[in-house]
Formats: sequence, structure tokens, C-alpha cells
Amino acid sequence: MGSLLPDVYHFNYPVCIKCPYNKNESECHLECLEEIKNAFQMYLPADEVAAVFFEPIAGDSGIIIPPKRYVKNLYKLCKKNNILFVADEIQQSLGRCGYWFSMEHFNIEPDLIVMGKSLGGGLPLGLVVGKSEIMECLSAPAHAFTLSANTTVCVAALKMLEIFERDNIIEQTKEKGSYLINKLNILKEKYPNIIKDVRGLGLSIGVDLPDKSATKKICYQCIKNGLLLISLGENTLRIQPPLVITKNQIDESTEILENSINDFISGKISDDAYTFINGW
Repeated sequence: MGSLLPDVYHFNYPVCIKCPYNKNESECHLECLEEIKNAFQMYLPADEVAAVFFEPIAGDSGIIIPPKRYVKNLYKLCKKNNILFVADEIQQSLGRCGYWFSMEHFNIEPDLIVMGKSLGGGLPLGLVVGKSEIMECLSAPAHAFTLSANTTVCVAALKMLEIFERDNIIEQTKEKGSYLINKLNILKEKYPNIIKDVRGLGLSIGVDLPDKSATKKICYQCIKNGLLLISLGENTLRIQPPLVITKNQIDESTEILENSINDFISGKISDDAYTFINGW
């Protein structure tokens, strides 16, 4: 997708597992944040910046969880320069990460939160939540967008929130997420040459495999055996099951994944995987 709006600037996300500056944690001086500070000094005046849009957990980049100190310092930089801090919670909010909002993991209250996807409980709904001093300065129709103000969908969303509270879905997500991550880490110990990294919060989990070829073949075999998976980037399995998944279903899913890994190691997976699986 090309540029949709002029004067939008992109900066490196803090991907510590593949640091573009080749730093480890003890050496890191938040060089990725220095990119933004340097831009403010050189070519992007801070007083001309309306807002910073930040995805608290980078979903499609591979379920990347940034360091808390990066997020806190980015937030401080915005506050210092009177720049709005906007959280993109479209993929990670409403329990996905074991919190109502993934930004809660960083103990930060953004100025605006953008939501969608799961918000409508399967129906199309988009939403912006913001501080009153921001939202009240937008007179109609400045706040209008396509997937809003549909009565039927709003009723469904309210019912979904009611079920979340009634069934304590958030706590369930934390518990199930810990259970699933533990099972994936057991596989990592068992297959260290295949599973390179397991990371996540709640039921938003990324599993890194050795390369694109292994990822495509293992995805392909999982799908053939009844487990729907996709990959992100070059080599990350996207593990984001429905929040209502049961522990028995988690057990069954990880068993299918392990069997698919063994099939890959044994060379049993057809090269058809390369044409069938594209990833995301």
C-alpha cells in the first residue's frame, strides 16, 4: 500500500530481537528513539507534529513487544512537545493481550485509542476513544467514519462487553495465554533448531522458525491436519486463537503443531506448500 496522506513519517519500531543497530539490552541507549529526536532537530519541527501513532504491540510485524522504557520515553517526548499520543489498538485490544488494552501493559494512558476488528463481536465496527478536551473540539461531521453509529452493531458490541465482564474473559485470557506459551516453550526446548523464539502477552503470541521455507511448510502441514495458522514476515507463526479457546483445544493445537514439525524434520511435507502458503 502506498502513501495515503502527505507528511506522514515512519520510524523504526523497537524490534529488540532483530535490532537494526546490533545492540543487546545492556548496550541499548534507545537508538531507535534517537531517530525521532534527531528528526525533530534536523527536518521535522516538533511544533508541527500533530500526533504520534503507535501500536503498543506490533501485530503484523511479528507480535513484537517493545521495551517498557522505550514506550515510556516516547510518551514523555510527546508530552514534552505537546504532541498527541495515539494508540493503535485495532488488533490487540479487548482482552487479546490479557488486558482491556495492550497499552495497560506499559501503564500509560494515551490521548486517543483507535479500535476495530473484535470490537463488534464479528460485526464491522470502528471506534475512536479520546480525552474529552480532544473529542469535544471536533464538531460534526469531523468525527464521522464509515464503520460507526450503526445501531445493530453497537448493540452487539455492548452485549459482547457484557459477556466479557460476566465471564471474566480478561483473566481467562491471561491464564490461557500463560498455559499456551508454556506449552510452546516446551516445544522450543524439544526442537531448538526449529523454534527459535516464543514471545507474547495473553493470547497474542509469535513463534519464530528458522526461515521462510520451514515456516511455509509447517503452516501448510498444520492446515492439512486441521489447525489454521498463518505466518507473519519471513518466519513468524501468528498464534492468536479465539479468546474462548479451551485448554483441551490448546492441547490439541500444540499436538498438531508438534506433529507438523516432526513431518518437516522427516522431509514428509510436499513442496506444494510453497505455492499454497503465502503468509501475511
